[in-house]
Amino acid sequence: MAAGLTLTSDDLRTYGTPRAKAAGWHANYYPIEMIRALVGVWLFGGLRMDEIRRLELECVRWDQATDPDIGETYRVCLLHIPANKTTAAFSKPVDPIVGELIDAWKDVRPAQPDITDRKTGQRRQHLFCYRAQLIGSAYLNDKLIAILCAKAGIPESDSRAALTSHRARATIATQLLNAKDPLSLTDLQQWLGHKHPSSTRYYAKILRRTLSAAYKKADYFARNVRTIQVLIDRESILRGAAASGEQPWKYYDPGEGYCSYDFFAKCPHRLACARCPFTALAERLADTPTPAGPTPRDLGPTGAFVPLTRLMSTVPAH
Repeated sequence: MAAGLTLTSDDLRTYGTPRAKAAGWHANYYPIEMIRALVGVWLFGGLRMDEIRRLELECVRWDQATDPDIGETYRVCLLHIPANKTTAAFSKPVDPIVGELIDAWKDVRPAQPDITDRKTGQRRQHLFCYRAQLIGSAYLNDKLIAILCAKAGIPESDSRAALTSHRARATIATQLLNAKDPLSLTDLQQWLGHKHPSSTRYYAKILRRTLSAAYKKADYFARNVRTIQVLIDRESILRGAAASGEQPWKYYDPGEGYCSYDFFAKCPHRLACARCPFTALAERLADTPTPAGPTPRDLGPTGAFVPLTRLMSTVPAH
């Protein structure tokens, strides 16, 4: 984004065929205002390359909205998307920087003839038209992305594949779904112009850190721990033994007897991993102290399972 928003004519001078360089076309074949507008639409618009090339000249409409929390008004940039392979033409909000870059290009754009839209068959003015031709279909992938990567100091490919025009669309979809106030799947589907929700799910990958935070917020383990039955020793309370610390008054029922340890969920002997043989787990924990202090080796034969009921029988009554 930083490379795209600070792009200059000098960044384009080292690129181009020998013939273009000899003629001086490599630096000014496309005006820098047009390139900046193209980059802005690519970075923030979430469009397919075909949609970018087919944008109408008057594709931007400005509106105003009011922030419901602070009551301040702000500008809204609406970008009109031409009919595509899945939906009819529609408008969607984009970052105002997109509209500003497009307006800057329109201010210096020379008059161009109407060109027939390949999908609708209608002749109209296109935004990215220069010298009576639409911008090349491979220009963004073959030329411009390489320029941006070089300016940003990053490789032109990553672990997934080469960076292409479609990568920005998938990245924006993921970020919008994982924002602090994310778009719903339905809203994202409309913003991307998808006909079927399954297409949106494909592009909108859940970030690992977001999934981890959501799982932690769900508090699954703690919620289940709180549902474990708690038994109250009423007699211990009435006799005052609980208050003096002589005898426990609260017992948990994990299913294998009763446990008086308040933080029993942290006891390493409480549960065995469902994917590991319990015997092997018991052997590894043979020298791990229980909440009461002694290890399983101290309490019985090596590797033997120690029922909680046996431990309870060793607790003195007073």
